[in-house]
Amino acid sequence: MTTITKKNLKKIIIGFLCIFGLFIAVKYALYNINMVDDGDVVNELTRVMQQNNHELSLENELDFEWSEVYIFQPYTPEDSVKEIVGVEWISPHTSFFSHLMGFSSEPLLQDSQKRMIFLNKDKVVKDIIYNETDFDILSNHMNSNELLTLQEKNKYKVKRP
Repeated sequence: MTTITKKNLKKIIIGFLCIFGLFIAVKYALYNINMVDDGDVVNELTRVMQQNNHELSLENELDFEWSEVYIFQPYTPEDSVKEIVGVEWISPHTSFFSHLMGFSSEPLLQDSQKRMIFLNKDKVVKDIIYNETDFDILSNHMNSNELLTLQEKNKYKVKRP
């Protein structure tokens, strides 16, 4: 029968703590790599949309590359959002602790808020929440080459080519 001495127990504990620390470091690195930054897109979109131009190209107005955007209504379940978008990402609304524990933090939207998820080459590049009283896009999907046409004050409809 083998007995564990204090010296061996100390080595085991230190080894376990090193492995645990390495696990946390790797998870944190992956969290930072996969985290989507929402930047200042809401303010940028609000400024552009409130100009009430008859036609508008978001591709020319936004300072990041994107190929398509999905627009979600309030109360859309997170699993439905992820299924529609079709790729995995970490929302800016998810804390590291939630990510570490495997929880998905679903943003809580008020009745007047919508969520826009921008993709570029099958990768989520922005995940934002906006207030539809500031501006609204009357569609659930838009490609970057499509134009928006003004329907009424701050409300735009996607013009398909």
